[in-house]
Amino acid sequence: MGSGAAWLYSYNAFGRFTRYELGIYTWFLGCCTYAAEIVVLLTTLKSFWPVYNNAVVYYGTAIDLIILFTIINLFGRTIVKLVDNLSSAAKMITIIVFIIVGAFLIHKMNFTPVLPKAASLAVGPYFKHFGAAFSVVFYMFTGFSFIPIAAKQMNNPEKNIPKVLISVMITVTILYSLMLLVAIGIFEQLQYSNRRCLPKSRR
Repeated sequence: MGSGAAWLYSYNAFGRFTRYELGIYTWFLGCCTYAAEIVVLLTTLKSFWPVYNNAVVYYGTAIDLIILFTIINLFGRTIVKLVDNLSSAAKMITIIVFIIVGAFLIHKMNFTPVLPKAASLAVGPYFKHFGAAFSVVFYMFTGFSFIPIAAKQMNNPEKNIPKVLISVMITVTILYSLMLLVAIGIFEQLQYSNRRCLPKSRR
C-alpha cells in the first residue's frame, strides 16, 4: 500500500487526469479549511481582545498566520510533525483539565431551557443558532480525511486505518461533548451566546 489515500486510489482506478482533478480539489479544500480555522480563531480572540475588532489587526493577524503555516510547511515533514504533535497534546491536555475541574462547578439550572428561547419562536432564529453550533462541529471534525494519506508509513494500514479513524472520531466526539456540557453547566447564559468559554469566565 502506498501513500496518498484518495489521490492514490483515483490514480490507480481512473488514471492521471482524475488524479490531477482530485489533487486540485484536495488542495482547494485544504485552503478552505485553513481559512475557516483562522476565522474561528480570530472570531474567538475578538470576544476578549477588543483590538481584533480593528480590521487592520484582524486581517494582519490572518495574513501572518498564513505566512507562519507556509514557513512551517516549507521546513518539511519533521518540523510539521513536531508542531502538530505539540499543538495536539496542548489541546488535549487543556480539554481534559477543563472537563475534570469544571465537573465540580456545574450548575444544573444552566441546562434549562434546552433550546434557546429565540430558537423556539420561529424557524429563522432556530437556524441562526444551529449555524452557530455547526461552526463548532466543523472545527471539531476537521482533519480526518488526511489520516489515510500516510498509509505507507503505518504498520498493517489495511486493518489499522479503519480502527484509527473510528477510534479518533469517537474520542473527539466524547471529549468535545463533555467539554460543551461542562461549559454550559459552568457559564451562565452560554447557550444564548456565540462566544467561546474564555470570555465568559472573565465576566
